[in-house]
Amino acid sequence: MKNKSLVGIALVFVLPVVIVSLPGIPVWLSRSIAVSTFIFFTTVGIFWFGLSPKSKMIMGGSLAESRYDRVRPKIDLGIRGVVVAFGVLFFVYKTLPLGKDIFHLATGEKPTKLTATVAYRTSSMGAVLLGERSVRFARDTTSYYLFYSWTSPLYIGESYEFLVLPRSRMILDFRRQNEIRLP
Repeated sequence: MKNKSLVGIALVFVLPVVIVSLPGIPVWLSRSIAVSTFIFFTTVGIFWFGLSPKSKMIMGGSLAESRYDRVRPKIDLGIRGVVVAFGVLFFVYKTLPLGKDIFHLATGEKPTKLTATVAYRTSSMGAVLLGERSVRFARDTTSYYLFYSWTSPLYIGESYEFLVLPRSRMILDFRRQNEIRLP
């Protein structure tokens, strides 16, 4: 069981970090591969955990006491239902839009370019391993998401050129407006 857990952790957390760090691959391409790897394996993991009869929903605490033996199966089933419901919501709101975007990229469509001023952004401190940030633009109230970004912080009030996936609102790459990039 521990080997399966280690493989799962490697697929969800380590593999995307390695993909983003590979030299010679454009940032937008490596970030799109890393984000899709993370999202797709996370979706599978949520359903696997919620539907597998081997998953223990109640591991300890007062619910593990013998006086709750009669109601424990109902509580376990309820917890599984909540996990599967979360998996369905995650699939509908994260995995499906990203899957559509990846499909369009695979058919030759390019990511959308947009120029916008950053009005709000979260720090990646809460999700250090993923480097995830939520970014909101001055002209839009919708949040976009930037994963695996450890360099070049976004500054509020600055204008940037973004490469985004429009359906999933994932930021693939960005650069400051009027910044010259050397080849």
